[in-house]
Amino acid sequence: MRFFRSKQRKHWDQIAHGLYSAMVEQSRQPVFYAELGVPDTLEGRFDMLCLHISLLLRRLGSCELTQALVDVMFADMDVNLRESGVSDLRVGPKVRKMAEAFYGRLHAYEAALDGNDRDGLIQALLRNLYRAPDHAAASQIATYVFGLARQLEESSDQSLQGGHLNLERP
Repeated sequence: MRFFRSKQRKHWDQIAHGLYSAMVEQSRQPVFYAELGVPDTLEGRFDMLCLHISLLLRRLGSCELTQALVDVMFADMDVNLRESGVSDLRVGPKVRKMAEAFYGRLHAYEAALDGNDRDGLIQALLRNLYRAPDHAAASQIATYVFGLARQLEESSDQSLQGGHLNLERP
């Protein structure tokens, strides 16, 4: 028996791909790595992507597009692991571990943003982006995060559901 995705699901998947690509591009801005000290490693890039996707998921709330975005992200993680030479048997456990890390970061960032807790956000950034005390850089990224969260909040539902993000560069 063959299963087909509904037209509606394909529609959300296409939008999610566009939003995901925009957040990947935003998270890879050289300023984060060259000037703000985020490690330019696979882990550092994953952490920056988690931060950006967390902000977008927070804005989207609970909807079909949210689930499609998460699905796109982890499908991309799966592909990237396979392309980097991880064996088929190890991909599943690695993706599961990445998902756990992502959801932990998501909750930490949401709690800080929802509570307008700058110090809490800085602590979460220090734990997740730097893993070492670099308060000045974490403070600069916290300012950026609050600004990006505000920018996403001001984005219209129509724009987001059209798969469009017009984000300011950090």
